[in-house]
Amino acid sequence: MRRELYDISQPVHADTPVWPGDAPCRLAWTMQRAEGASVNVAELRLSAHTGTHA
Repeated sequence: MRRELYDISQPVHADTPVWPGDAPCRLAWTMQRAEGASVNVAELRLSAHTGTHA
């Protein structure tokens, strides 16, 4: 049986709605090549309820 997967994901950004009482999504760069680092490193914080729900 062939199954199909439909990706209905929405982009996650600082203005993404969150569950009432949850902290908003946050992305913070901790290292950036544009600032002389050898790699880009980021910290992403989000609630378990962040994003698309079907």
